[in-house]
Amino acid sequence: MGEAKISREELKVACDLVFGVGIIAPDELRCKVTPVVLKAIYRRRVREVHPDRASALGVSSATLHELFRKMQSAFELVQRVVVEGVAVSGDPTPARFRFAEFLVRTGRISRDTMVEAVRWQRRQRPSVGRLAVEAGFMTDDQVWEVLHERRKSHAFAERFVEFACKRGYLSQMQASAVVAKQERMHRRIGEYFIEQRLFDADTIAAFAVEQTRFASA
Repeated sequence: MGEAKISREELKVACDLVFGVGIIAPDELRCKVTPVVLKAIYRRRVREVHPDRASALGVSSATLHELFRKMQSAFELVQRVVVEGVAVSGDPTPARFRFAEFLVRTGRISRDTMVEAVRWQRRQRPSVGRLAVEAGFMTDDQVWEVLHERRKSHAFAERFVEFACKRGYLSQMQASAVVAKQERMHRRIGEYFIEQRLFDADTIAAFAVEQTRFASA
């Protein structure tokens, strides 16, 4: 019998405790966090909330003991997803995983390689802010204001374009236009594996066909 799934709600609470509120969403966990990164973040967070620091922080020892206990439980939950690969309720089936995740799930690449590939892909993609400036929808100062306001509001989980629309810097039509242009300029993640000589173009194409077959099965 497989291990019981973790609910998305409890994973979100755990992510907020370990990484900070809204920093890492459950859907982003496997793409953004490796076991090594998780361990480093956990060590830093444990030092911050260790009961021995009660006097220095000006809080009661009992309060820090409780927070420390919650932090340990949250880390164990996140670790089960990142390290052990425990499923989360509401996760897509293997047929619906994105291409890099599909390769991990089918044993073609490691999770660390997937994380590097996702980082590479994001570096290739021009930012929505820059595209908005180039299109004349925003100024450089307005882009900075959106970034500053989002950081000040701790709205890190909210995408730039969504936050800019909410604050009136972009209309929905303008937002759709810059997002569409960004997507057109988006390099496929398979190109990373070819550039790194992990697979050739024919093999990547074969994997894509295999993924499609899973999706239609």
